[in-house]
Amino acid sequence: MAAVVTHGKAEIGFQQISETVGVPGTEIVGPLPVKVQWVTVFSAGVLANVRRPEAAAELIRFLASPNAVATVMSTGLDPIKRR
Repeated sequence: MAAVVTHGKAEIGFQQISETVGVPGTEIVGPLPVKVQWVTVFSAGVLANVRRPEAAAELIRFLASPNAVATVMSTGLDPIKRR
């Protein structure tokens, strides 16, 4: 959608923020109201036959940590909210 708008084929578009961040010529004015948002949840896991399970688990822990919040948000994604 971002490419359609930036090429002048539409004046406004709706697309996942993470898919729009970094597209030259776009300006994100904000998310849709919560009542009309469709949230996509991403999950991570370590496969049973992975060569370095400890490294994979460490990456997942890092991505879920406070240290990664700024980077995660810079990609248009929401950081993990602990329950």
